[in-house]
Formats: sequence, structure tokens, C-alpha cells
Amino acid sequence: MPRLLRAAPGLVGLLVALLAASALAQGSQTSPFDPEDLARAAEAAGRPGLEVVFDLGAAMPLGNLGASFPHTDAGLGAEPGYRLGLRLRGLLDSGWTIAPTFTFTEFGDHDGVDDRTGKTGGQGQKYTVKASSLRYGLDVGYLSPGDPDAWRGFAAVGAAIVNNRYKEELLDDEVDYADSIYDFSWMVSVGVRRKGVELALEYHASSFETSRFLLLPGEYTWNYAAVRLGYALPRF
Repeated sequence: MPRLLRAAPGLVGLLVALLAASALAQGSQTSPFDPEDLARAAEAAGRPGLEVVFDLGAAMPLGNLGASFPHTDAGLGAEPGYRLGLRLRGLLDSGWTIAPTFTFTEFGDHDGVDDRTGKTGGQGQKYTVKASSLRYGLDVGYLSPGDPDAWRGFAAVGAAIVNNRYKEELLDDEVDYADSIYDFSWMVSVGVRRKGVELALEYHASSFETSRFLLLPGEYTWNYAAVRLGYALPRF
């Protein structure tokens, strides 16, 4: 009995500690200050905030990008490719958004054999043509207000400086030529969003004159359509 009495304070202290830990655990599960709950409440109320959006997607080349390489003067014969992007989006009052963006787009390679009269001057050897683009843009959009758990529509327009890059490889001679040019481009987009997931269709347009691609002076249209799947981290 004396031993039990001497141990009682320690047992009581252990019991109190266990009860306190249990209460803290339950409180953390139902805390009204959960960051995700606060972010969703702020989005539903249309309050301003910031969010980081990661996106990936597919790109379909148009204009000179997708035109036939052997049968047109400025065509590159690019195939469908992929794109990766990052944006910091500011959410303003009443659904308006503004977002600095960075996007890398890699189009599919065009492979062929020079016919001795073609643009490569490769005298019948195999060649590969590569095209890619870096976009540094600013997009302005509108996201319809409402419950973040419901599907909502959005639309955006954007302007950007793009670095259009071209590379040609003569595989038999192991010779390549590469160059790039900066140009202005614009973009329009429509899509839907639910929680932090968004799906969008985009159209990008860039037109410029240069003699640095294919060593032929002329006007190039590097337009493409894209499907973008994005994920937004909780706003802060």
C-alpha cells in the first residue's frame, strides 16, 4: 500500500499527460484554423490571395511549325509535343486574376532524308529538325465565383516574350545548326476548375521575320494549340 501511494502522483501525472495529448490531437483534427480550410473559405468568399500553379500538357503545332518541312519554304514539320509550366497567380476581388508565368514547350522532332534538292543541303543524308519555345508571360483572367468544390469556368488572355528555338541535325555528317530568336506572343485560354485542379484549352500565336532559321529570309508563324492540366497549391 505505501508503494502504491508513493507511485500515485506519477500515475496521475501520466494520466493527465495522456488526456492532454488526446485533447490536442482531437483539436488539431477539428481546428478552425486549418490552412486548407481557410484557403477554401477565402476562395469561396472571393477574397484576394496568391497561389502557385504547376501545370503540364500537350501542344499541337500550327502555322510554319507544323507545315511540311520538305515541301514548304519555312515549314518545320514539327510533331505534337509536351509543355511544362509554373505560374504565381494573384486572385483579386470579384474573380479577376493576374499571373506571371513561365512555360517550356518541346515539340516533336521531324525526321527525314534530304532529297539532294531540299533545304538541308545534306546530299541525300538523314536529318532531324527540332523546335522548342520558352515563354515568359503575364496572363490576366476571370474565374467565376462560387463553391471551390464545384466546377467553375474561367477565361484568360496573355502577352509574353518568347524565345523560339530551332535546331537542325545532319546525322550522317554529325553536323548541327542551332539558333533562336526572341519575339512577342499572345495567348487566349478557356477552361474549368474544381478545388485546385484546372483544365484549359489555349491558343498561342507568334509571328516574326528572320533569316536565322533555315538560312532563308522570310516570315514565320509559330502558333500552337495546347491542352493544359494544372494544380494549384492552397492559396496564401
